[in-house]
Amino acid sequence: MKIRFKETVELDIVANYEEDGDTFDTELEVISVGDEHEVDVIEDKGDAIDIQFGDGSMALNVQKAWFTFI
Repeated sequence: MKIRFKETVELDIVANYEEDGDTFDTELEVISVGDEHEVDVIEDKGDAIDIQFGDGSMALNVQKAWFTFI
């Protein structure tokens, strides 16, 4: 599905995931108002979702108020 951001936000993008230790690092990425991204919803948490972008990167706890589904 595709989403469009309604405001500029800073997302913690999961990087360097280690399966054996179930640990990961995050990198801060700024997403600008109007940016559109193809994503898969990994988990719906009510007011927030965990998403995976088309390039395979993931963002956790993305607030639903920050974007619209298009």
